Amino acid sequence: MATAFAALWPAAGGAVLALAGASLLFVGVERRIGEHDDDYSPFLKQQPTLATIYLNPADCGMCEIPAFEDFPAERLAAFAAFCAVRFGIAETRVCHAIVRERQLMESEGAGGTLP
Repeated sequence: MATAFAALWPAAGGAVLALAGASLLFVGVERRIGEHDDDYSPFLKQQPTLATIYLNPADCGMCEIPAFEDFPAERLAAFAAFCAVRFGIAETRVCHAIVRERQLMESEGAGGTLP
């Protein structure tokens, strides 16, 4: 019995490592800055990447998210990359609306949640 287990372990160990590696490609964590502490929300990535923790470039903590038109070019590019991975949205204006609505829902204490 012990030799059978020992013979199967390399295959099982390889499968576990492959599964862990695949999960790193497809599972991300959004870090949201709070007033006293940070909040971490896991999500399924819409594009596989090696990064695991994502900070939304539009998120400014407890302040209101600035207007889309006020983003500098470099922040807009970072926000577009975040939106592609987090929501699978190429249109940053639509992603900005989702992020703003999510912030409004949380500040008003609404029961529903957006992805």
